Formats: sequence, C-alpha cells, structure tokens
Amino acid sequence: MILLILLFSLSFALTIFSTAHGLGFWLVLMVIHGFLVDRFGDIAVHIPMYCGILICLVILIRGQWKGLHTWIVGLFVSLAIGMLVAAIFGLNFNVSLTGSFLYLKNFALVLVIAGCVRSSQEIRILILYCLGALTFGALLACYQKITGSYSVASIYQQRAGGLRADPNDTAMLLLAGVPIAYYWFNRRPEISLKILSLASLGLILIGLVLTGSRGGFLATSFVLAVLYLRKPTLPKTAMGVVMVLVAVAFAPTTFKERITSLFTGVEKYGSSSIEKRGKLLLTGVEVFLDNVIVGVGVGNFAAGYMNHISESTVGGGSKNAISNSQNVRGAAHNLYLEFFVENGILTGIIFITVLWKAIMGLLALKEELPFKGMRHYSMGFMLAVSLSGMLFAGLFLSQGKNPVLWFMIGLGYAAHHIQAKNISKKTVSLHGK
Repeated sequence: MILLILLFSLSFALTIFSTAHGLGFWLVLMVIHGFLVDRFGDIAVHIPMYCGILICLVILIRGQWKGLHTWIVGLFVSLAIGMLVAAIFGLNFNVSLTGSFLYLKNFALVLVIAGCVRSSQEIRILILYCLGALTFGALLACYQKITGSYSVASIYQQRAGGLRADPNDTAMLLLAGVPIAYYWFNRRPEISLKILSLASLGLILIGLVLTGSRGGFLATSFVLAVLYLRKPTLPKTAMGVVMVLVAVAFAPTTFKERITSLFTGVEKYGSSSIEKRGKLLLTGVEVFLDNVIVGVGVGNFAAGYMNHISESTVGGGSKNAISNSQNVRGAAHNLYLEFFVENGILTGIIFITVLWKAIMGLLALKEELPFKGMRHYSMGFMLAVSLSGMLFAGLFLSQGKNPVLWFMIGLGYAAHHIQAKNISKKTVSLHGK
C-alpha cells in the first residue's frame, strides 16, 4: 500500500509540474513493470494502468490534451472496428473481448501521447526517462549475471530477464535504448555527458547479450547496421568494435551456442526451437489463408492453429500435431502473422498502415540541432530507428500488446502534430515578411 501511495503521489506531482515529466514517469513504470511485479508481487500488477489513469485525469483537468488530426482518429477507429468484427465472427468471442481490451488500452495510450506532446523538447524529456529506465534494466541483467540469479538458469542456458521474466521481451525493450543513447552521445558536447551516454549504451549492449535472445541479437544487429551505414566513419567503426567485444566478453557460456543455432536450426542440447518456429510460422500462414477475410479473433491464434492441424492430420499424425500445437503457447512468435491470422487481411493492412505512419512521422520530425554534425543523427531519425528495431523484433515475438511499443508509436503521431505546427509557423512568418 505504501508503494501505491508513493507512486500515485509521484505521478500526480510530476504531471502537475509538467505533462512531459508525468508522461515520462508513466513510461518508466511501463518499462520496469516486470521488475515491480517480481519485487512487490500482485500489488504491482496494475500499477502502470492505475497511475496512467491518474496522469490522464490530471492532463484533462489541466487542459493539456490539445486534440488530434481527424485522420489519426479515423485510422484507429477503423482498426478498432476491424478487430471487433474479427471478434464477432472469430472462434471465441470472450477470449477476443479480453484481447481486444488490451489493444484498445494501447490505442488510447497512443491518442493520449499524440494529443499531449507538442514540441521536440517534450519528446527529449520523454526519451531521457526512457533511457534511464532501460539503463536500469541493463543493470538488472548485469546483477543477475553477477549473482547467478538468471531468469532462465540451467546447465544449458543462462539468460537474464531483468525487466521481464521473459528474456526475449527484455531484449526487445533494451534494443530501443541503443539509438536513444547514441543520440545523446552525439547531441551533448560536454565530456561528462558523453561518458554517461556511452556508459549507458555499453550497459544496454551488455544487457542485450545477457538476455541470450536470438531475436534480440538479430534486431540489435539491424539497429547497429542502420546507425553505422547512416554515416560510416573510422572512429565510429573502432568504437563499435570495442563496445561489441566488451559486450560479448560478458556473454554467458551458452550465448555462442544459441546464436549458432540461428544458422543450424538446431541447438546443441537436443532442442530444435528454430526448426519448430519455422514449422509454426508455415502452419500459421495456412491458418491465415483459411481465415483471410475476418480472421479467428484476437487471442485465438492458438485455437485456430490447433483446429487447423487437427483437421489436416489423419491416423497417427494427429498425435504429432497435438504435440506441435503445445509449442504455440497462445502465441505465433511473430507479431505480424499473429495479427493477420487473428484479424484478417483488411484489418491487418490498417495495422501496418498505423505502424508505417508512426515511423514516417518520426522521420519527418525536424528539430533545432546544436551543431551541424548531428544532422545525420537527429532525434526523429533515431527514434524511428528505435521503433523500427522493436518492430523488427516483432518478426520473432508476439508483442502486439506491449505498451512501451505503443508509447513509441504515440510519439510518432505526436511528431505529425509537431511538424504541422512548425510548418504553420513558417507559413505565418513568410506571410509576415
């Protein structure tokens, strides 16, 4: 109870002081939610939601929500209607209702962020909160290595979770911090702040390695490649090589074996998760083709999968099919396949459009840069890389309901408003002249 009172008080005070600081604190709670639940138990399960409701109420009372472009509202309303149709015609309406509620909470989060954040300075405040929370998550992963208290611990695997009980989920969050840390390294000329940013970047890379996540490894490689190819330089090459070597030096003994399994398809100790995931994805595509228009309903991927393999097997094959179905565990291990299977092709296209518009909004975001050398690594570009990295990780994870992902999407739609505001100011200035 003391924890709840403290967090509610902080949420209220920070939001009264500044909407951006209130939203930043909310983002921190989302990022470290898994740690809070692990540390404080069931009392912490709904902390982000309750504090978020309080923050939203304060924002509305203070009149800090400025409204949205009609096309943004229309896009999300269309997405919600499409998911409702899929739920009605899907396999289990009650399951879909629960899953849809989780999505709708995230849609509301996007609309809150897009309607409140109105300047590049506010976004900078938010990503500082995010970087702080992710650095804390990386320190948790290091603590698990030092103490041997891994989230997944056996003679075959040692994987740190830190922010989440699932190391893969933790990896998806941590990789978003790589471009943010590098942005602050480039933005601030002060040596002390550069050292802090570099330390944060190094810790996050070490934390990523400690998760032992293969999907996280691929997504991080994608992010690092984009940052490097943006403007390759010799100092950047040397710094990158050193940081990667340091990160690998902290890797658990089984890390190399797990990464090697990406290419062999089979792990050394009898596991074949890569191969099984490949079969799962192929069967998932078949389920999608069977339900291409309206899908099977949110949350019904596993049921649709089991129905499909039960119908497509005969005789002794059904036993193996049921065995394979147990590996689904309610998820497709692919954000996009899961969404298309559950909601159909039309709603799926709207979903992809929502993601694309968020990235385009960030890429179009302009800011006043402290020096010309930053033009290749502007805040908008770096946040677009962060969001793209998380979405790239979606190829291996079913993280469509992750609120941190949707917070980042919300920043993309806030960027549309900021750009429109900047264009309006320039137009007024030109007319004034």
